[in-house]
Amino acid sequence: ITKAMKKVITMLMAIVTSVAMSAQALVWDGSAEPWTHGSGTHDDPYLIETPQQLAFLAQTVNESYDFADYRFTDTCFLMTADFDLGGDLGLDWAPIGASPSHGANRTMFAGDFDGGNHVVSNMRITTENYINAYGLFGLVSGSLIENVSLDGSCAIQLESINEYWEIVIGGLVSYIREGTVRNCHSFAVIECNRLYTDLYGCYIGGVCGMLRGSLVDGCTYSGEIISDASSNHGQVMVGGIVGEMIDSKVTDCHNSGSIYNNRIDPLYSMIGSEVDFCSGGVVGSAIGENKSEILYCSNTGTVSVFIEEELEPQQEMYFASGGILGSSMGFNAHFVKNKIEIRSCYNVGDVSVDVAGTGLNESACGILGVAYINDTVTVVSCYSAGTLMGDAMGGIMVTESEKITVTNSYYLESEGCDNGYGEPKTEEYMKTEEFVEVLNESDPVYSMDYTNENGGFPVFVNQYDGEPEAVGASNQCRAYPNPSGGMVSVVLPEGASGASVELFSLDGRLVMSEPWVTGSIDISRLATGIYIMRVATDNGVTFEEKVVRE
Repeated sequence: ITKAMKKVITMLMAIVTSVAMSAQALVWDGSAEPWTHGSGTHDDPYLIETPQQLAFLAQTVNESYDFADYRFTDTCFLMTADFDLGGDLGLDWAPIGASPSHGANRTMFAGDFDGGNHVVSNMRITTENYINAYGLFGLVSGSLIENVSLDGSCAIQLESINEYWEIVIGGLVSYIREGTVRNCHSFAVIECNRLYTDLYGCYIGGVCGMLRGSLVDGCTYSGEIISDASSNHGQVMVGGIVGEMIDSKVTDCHNSGSIYNNRIDPLYSMIGSEVDFCSGGVVGSAIGENKSEILYCSNTGTVSVFIEEELEPQQEMYFASGGILGSSMGFNAHFVKNKIEIRSCYNVGDVSVDVAGTGLNESACGILGVAYINDTVTVVSCYSAGTLMGDAMGGIMVTESEKITVTNSYYLESEGCDNGYGEPKTEEYMKTEEFVEVLNESDPVYSMDYTNENGGFPVFVNQYDGEPEAVGASNQCRAYPNPSGGMVSVVLPEGASGASVELFSLDGRLVMSEPWVTGSIDISRLATGIYIMRVATDNGVTFEEKVVRE
C-alpha cells in the first residue's frame, strides 16, 4: 500500500488517545445545539463534541439561501468523538451545504473540518431532503475536509428523482470546489433507483461526487454503489472514489468497493437520447481543460455498466468501464480538449460492460474505459491484472488517437487485445521482482506482494505525494497491505524490535492480542471496519496506526 495511504492508516495521533478510544459513539436525537468551545481559528478550532453540534453546523450553513453564499470562510472545526446519526431510528441527515434547488439559492460550506480520525455511523440520506447534492457534506468551497470516516451502517438511498440539471452524490462530500479531501474513508452504501436528469447528468462517488480544481488524497472506499439512473442529454458517471473530476487531482486512493452502474427500471426511455454511462474503479469521469491527474491509485473492486433496455445504435452514446478511470469524455467533450494523466496506478478488479442491443460504443478496459478522440491522455507505469468482459476489451484502453501516449504499462495477456497500448505479460511474469523493477523505472512506488493480499501482483509501498522514501526512513511503524482482508505485515522503524501487537475497535474494545513473532498478523477473522493497531517494542516504545479490514 502507498505510504500516503498510511494516513488511513497512520494518522492515529495525539487526538486518538486511550480516552477517545474508550468512548462510545454519541447518538443524535434529531436536535441541533450550538458549539460551546473554541474560537474557530486553526490553533483553537470550534469543537464539534456532539452530533447535535454537527447538526447545528449543517443548519447554520443551510439556513442562508443567498446566491453564492459561502459560510464559515477561514473557520476551523474539530470533531472530538464518534457520532451515530440515528438513521436506524428514522432520522434523516441534511448535508452540510444543502441546496434545495439548482437555482440561485446555493449555499456552500467554506470552512475547514477535521474529523479527528473519528467515525460517523448510521447516517441516512433519502429523497425526503429534496436537494441535488447528497453526502455528509453537500456543497463545499475552498475547504479542507480531513480525517473522518463513514462506517458500513451509513447509507444514501435515493429513489424516483427527476431533476432538470444534475444530481451529485458522494459518501463524504457531494461537490467540492478549490478544496481538499484528505485521509477520509467510507464503507457507506449508495443506492440510487430511478434517478433522471434532463441536462447534465448524475455523478456518484464513494468518497466525493464531483471535484472542481480540487485534490483528493489518501482516501479509500470499501462499500457498494448501486446506481439505476439515466439522463436525456447528459451522463451517468460513477467512480469508487470520485464521480467526476474537473481540473483536479486524485492521489494515493484505493477502491475495494463494488460499483454497479445500471439501467434496469428507468423513469423514461433512452431511445432518442444522448447519454453516456461510464464507471471507473477510482474515478468515473475526468475533464482536464488545464489538466486532471490520477496518481498512485489502485482498484481491487468490481466495476461494471449494465444496460437492460434494448437500444438502437447511436453515435453519441458511450458505455464504458475502466479499472482506474471510466471516461475522459466530460459533458463538454466536444468543446474542451482534455489533458489527462494516469501515473503509477494498478487494477486487479473485474471490469465489465453489458448493454442490450448491437452496434453500440461499448468498452471494458483495465485502466481507462473510453477517451474522446481530441483528448491528450498520458498513461505511465500502470498495470492491469483484472478480468475484463465486454464487446470491446483493452488491457489498458481501446480508444485510438495520436494524442494518447502509453508508456511502461502492462496488462494480463489473457485479458484485452494487443492494440499497441501497453504490453501483454503472463501472470507468472507479473508476479516477479523483475516486473516490479520495470514498473519502478519512473517512480519507485511498487513492491512485491509478499503476503499475497493482491493475488501476488505488485502493491504500493513507501510513497507519499509522489516523493519516494527509503524503507526504514520513517519513525513510524508501517502496515501493509492496508486495507486488507487477511494477513498484514508490520514494519517497525530501523532498530526497533517488537514485543506484542494489539488491535482495538474504535469504541476501545480489545479485539486481538498477540506476541510479536513473525511481524505479521491475520485479521481475516475480524469484522469489516477500522481498527487501531498498537505495537509495543522491547524497549517500551509504543507505535499506533489505523488498520482497515476490508
